[in-house]
Amino acid sequence: MSSAAANSVVPLSWTHQVQDIGARGLDIKRSATAAECRVLEAALDVQRIDRFDVVYRIGSQSGRRYRLTGKFEVDLTQACVVTLEPVVSRLEEEFSVGFTPPEKAEVDPNIERSVLGDPDIEIYTGDTLEVGRVLFELLAAAIDPYPRSDGAEFSYRDPLDPADRTQNPFAVLAKLKKNE
Repeated sequence: MSSAAANSVVPLSWTHQVQDIGARGLDIKRSATAAECRVLEAALDVQRIDRFDVVYRIGSQSGRRYRLTGKFEVDLTQACVVTLEPVVSRLEEEFSVGFTPPEKAEVDPNIERSVLGDPDIEIYTGDTLEVGRVLFELLAAAIDPYPRSDGAEFSYRDPLDPADRTQNPFAVLAKLKKNE
């Protein structure tokens, strides 16, 4: 997760106080409102988000650590990178993210870590878990950065490619002149 995102405006201000979690944890089912979907659209630069539903659990662990697990489903529309036509898709993602206070974080700057190999850990300060920020970042990572309409293909011809000289404008004009 990005610590830079923690300092910026977050489209989902879904938070939980650690004192509300308790030993049994919290089970939450949430859906983004229409207004939250509009804010998500702008933040993610997509054409439309019709729904963003999340089911999650926050479990208490030792040492003021917490584990956020669950699944989100989103229906969204993006612009095709080739044709700009709408591309409708449904994403379903499961997630598991740990929350830990800074004093309990096992971060050694001398140890090289794999971004994909290590579990997601969020450092939280105070008594608030910023679940909305984490879910926003997970959603942003799940969205296809290059959506394509079915059958959309991009073809490019380099005008400077000698193998493609027959298609340059002067070759076309020369061909027209021969046909006169």
